[in-house]
Amino acid sequence: MKENSNELGWFRKLQKNSWNPEVIISGFALAFILVFPKSLYEFAAKMIQDWGVNYLGGLLVLIYSSFLLNVFKIFLITHLALRFVWTGMLGVSYAFPEGVINERLPSYVKGFEFGNLKDYTLKLERICSLFFGIPTYLAFIFIPITLYLGVLITIYKLLDLSFFMFYILFMVSILLFVIYGLVISKLKKNVKAKNLFSTLGAVYQSNLGNLRFNFVQLLIFLVTIPFIIHDTRDFTLFFHEVSLTEEQVDWPDKSWYIENQRDADSRFGRILIPSESIEGDFLKLNIAYYGEDLNYLKELNGDFKMTLDTLSWHSLSVPTDLYRISIDDSVYSELVWKNVIKAGSNQKAYESYVNIGDLQPGLHTIRLEKLAMRMEFFTDSEPKLRKDWAVFDFFKN
Repeated sequence: MKENSNELGWFRKLQKNSWNPEVIISGFALAFILVFPKSLYEFAAKMIQDWGVNYLGGLLVLIYSSFLLNVFKIFLITHLALRFVWTGMLGVSYAFPEGVINERLPSYVKGFEFGNLKDYTLKLERICSLFFGIPTYLAFIFIPITLYLGVLITIYKLLDLSFFMFYILFMVSILLFVIYGLVISKLKKNVKAKNLFSTLGAVYQSNLGNLRFNFVQLLIFLVTIPFIIHDTRDFTLFFHEVSLTEEQVDWPDKSWYIENQRDADSRFGRILIPSESIEGDFLKLNIAYYGEDLNYLKELNGDFKMTLDTLSWHSLSVPTDLYRISIDDSVYSELVWKNVIKAGSNQKAYESYVNIGDLQPGLHTIRLEKLAMRMEFFTDSEPKLRKDWAVFDFFKN
């Protein structure tokens, strides 16, 4: 009995002092998480460009990663904010251990019944620990899901599956998991759930109540939506199967096309020139490399040669043949391209120099067309000419 009492005393002492490691861990974890969104954005773009993963796959990875990080960010920030308030309340409780002294209150509030600051401090202490514990519980949910998605993406690339097959594989695996869960629930009388994840979930669900527990999970999802929208902003420019939207054509973001107006460590989605104002007779162009373009070449040179003739498109032998560049109304068809790695971002790109000596000084429009194979889920892919794959202006001095 004495041994159990000692163990319980040690445990209670540990609980009372848990705030110290809580704050340290929350602070370090939050600092780590805050620098991650850009890295995840670049990683998702790298998957699409260098690894040839379909755009939807890269976008889903980015959305999932953004959701995951923002969930932890929200809880960690809330935890630190609550600990800040708790520390203030603890300080006031220490400075004024007697609490409210009614005799010294102004006459207009005498007789009011006030609460005990120590009780509020203890309640807030429990709430702080609750918010710190939820990320631990969520980690047990997200770690297996993340590993599972990693395995699926690895299979997708190693077996060179189409994204449609990857989607079918994902949906079938989810269906099997749901069926397994239903079977287990039918046999729940004989099932033991003596593991940390199940126990944590049962603790939260039984103490918060099923309705409140589900409401908290829904609220977490809803709160993360604005953050996910922010983290995926302009990611559509890496969707290399489609043209720009009308808004992107009418209101171009120059930082996506002008090299000296963008972060050198960031990837670009379509085309890049050194500056908005060009000196001399040659304009350097960079086109982003996309791994899927190699598959486009095979398909277009197979069953779609007549389609190329209909589009009056030149013969296809290398990925740069999928593109056609025009400045104003002049098409530049005989360009020499070389493969390069962009410094800073380590991005693969094609580079060429366009002779603009014949252009008059002033504003000119670059248009880059692309021949793409638009992926369809339930029909075969077909060639699509994207006339507004990239459109923006530059000024020749």
